[in-house]
Amino acid sequence: AGRCAFYVRVKSSSDTVAGERIGKVEIIVGNEKIVVDVSAEVYSCAVPELEDAKFGMINWLFPDHICKQHNVAKDSDEFWDMMGKYIDNELDMRNTHLQLPSGMPIRDEEGKVIGFDFTFASKVGNLALKKGFNYIYGGFVARFEDWKDDEQYLLWDRKVGSCSIEGYRQLKLYFEAQYAEIEKHGWKDRYMQGLVDEPQFPNSMSYRALSGICRQCMPGIKIIDPVESTELYGALEIWVIKQAVYDKYPERYQAIRKEGGELWVYTCGFPAGDWMNRAIDLSPLAGRLPTWMAVADNMLGFLHWGYNAWNDKPYEETCYNQRSGERKLPPGNGFIVYPGDNGPWDSIRSHLQRAGAEEAELLLQYMAKDEAAARALIAKVCTSFKDYTKDISLFADVRKELLEALSR
Repeated sequence: AGRCAFYVRVKSSSDTVAGERIGKVEIIVGNEKIVVDVSAEVYSCAVPELEDAKFGMINWLFPDHICKQHNVAKDSDEFWDMMGKYIDNELDMRNTHLQLPSGMPIRDEEGKVIGFDFTFASKVGNLALKKGFNYIYGGFVARFEDWKDDEQYLLWDRKVGSCSIEGYRQLKLYFEAQYAEIEKHGWKDRYMQGLVDEPQFPNSMSYRALSGICRQCMPGIKIIDPVESTELYGALEIWVIKQAVYDKYPERYQAIRKEGGELWVYTCGFPAGDWMNRAIDLSPLAGRLPTWMAVADNMLGFLHWGYNAWNDKPYEETCYNQRSGERKLPPGNGFIVYPGDNGPWDSIRSHLQRAGAEEAELLLQYMAKDEAAARALIAKVCTSFKDYTKDISLFADVRKELLEALSR
């Protein structure tokens, strides 16, 4: 009584014999049957297992949204069962790093912060590592109030600046307690730390001071953050750069890479328009090609904040209401999976992001074999994060060219 769309995904193991496969797909509804002839070409090149991935992927997971949409109490047995299903889905999308919830402040009777509780965050971290994540990293601790501020303020005490004496006291308590958890669980080789979401040029110095406190209390731990500044020298190891910001300062970021910094790229609600992004109303290639452009620009990972940030009615209201409805983000920006009957349901966009991660691995292999040829191939479909093809047929031909080249 209408139309129905199917997304068919066929997995092949790395030891599958290369060659053409021919078969049929039967769809039976009541007494009706449709038979569709299908063929698939298996190539001899292989995407590495996730534990051997060279390209990183992050989508932030929000436990509170799981509780609300699936009607489970936080930290209950039902919650952890559901949390496990979402973590499995993130792994299927080739996510390699999971951001943990931040520690919770412990206060005395007068409201003074006297410590921090990482019990819940540690449970999430252990579950993620047990299921197969390569790395976990600690949640944010501070952020500016306005992007022009010269200070970062503590997330749990928004009037306390990170560069103040009180800020130092609380941050020292935080990082020392977090480091104790790292040592307790044996995480040191698989743990990183986040500090601030999107530090800006005006507050770069306060970010560097905050980083210094972290490094004093957590020796040997790498720092990873989404950044919108080029002036954070020495403050972090993994620079996750917004696509539009990178296109504005490519030479400066590449100089940082040559000095030892690792570059990733991220997309979010802004800027809109033609920029590569994952919004529902953009070309499917806008959410698939960021990983191709990342490889071309010597970036080794991709981040998007919106994995499961839903409104109350995620199937009807796809523009996430940020800041209690003050503004709405582009459609689908807040999420890439839906809350299904008993766990997450993939979107076409999540399948495409996974495919982009797989293709990034193949492109890195091609770059290692013939960098000039690999760059020429990428240039056929994208030359910047704003200049890319929307022609699906062209992309399919170029992807086939990549598979054939690697198979040779």
